[in-house]
Amino acid sequence: CGGPPGISDIADLRPADLRGFLAKRRNEGAGARTLGRGLAGIRSLLRFLEKRGMVNAAGAAALRAPRQPKSLPKPLTASDARKVVAMEGQLAEEPWIAARNAAVLTLLYGSGLRI
Repeated sequence: CGGPPGISDIADLRPADLRGFLAKRRNEGAGARTLGRGLAGIRSLLRFLEKRGMVNAAGAAALRAPRQPKSLPKPLTASDARKVVAMEGQLAEEPWIAARNAAVLTLLYGSGLRI
């Protein structure tokens, strides 16, 4: 626009404009989660303006957010696992609860499960 956008500029936005904005942010190094949060903010603003009768937010609703990467939790190192199951590290008031928690955590670590 060459300056601060006004309501008329926002009302004239098309899905192609929003896709171009997201593509520019992606080229600048923004990740999928950042792009998704940005798109959610734009949609929220457009819905707010639509409720006030200032714009039509249908164009933003037509866009899908980028696919989010699926990541697994990082495994503990052996020394961290020992610290987790140590009796001093348990916050339980009863000793049997601390022993149960240590047994469950040891089983999870020993079998390679990540939760």
